[in-house]
Amino acid sequence: MKQHLVRCMYVAASLLALPAVASAQSQAYTNSTVNVRAGPASDYPVVTQLPGGVPVSVMGCISNYQWCDVAAPNLRGWVYAARLSYPYQGSNVPVMSYGTVIGLACRS
Repeated sequence: MKQHLVRCMYVAASLLALPAVASAQSQAYTNSTVNVRAGPASDYPVVTQLPGGVPVSVMGCISNYQWCDVAAPNLRGWVYAARLSYPYQGSNVPVMSYGTVIGLACRS
């Protein structure tokens, strides 16, 4: 019984620490040339374009991880999340699919 309680406490502590670790890393990379837009939809105007492989800071994403608010030097705007990859467990994963897993901030 005591071992079970210790195991449960260890798992709970690990799970509590996980989001802090995941959210500490907020740098994603553009997969290819991306349009940076003034808002989170394709009908917003294009502010600029970034080539593939550019690091961007992800400030947050909308609730379904379709669009992310990103920042780069002298730049702030929205990028379609399918065009962003994020380092996770030794490989780059798509933000659109892994946003929840990697703990990116989400806005409603």
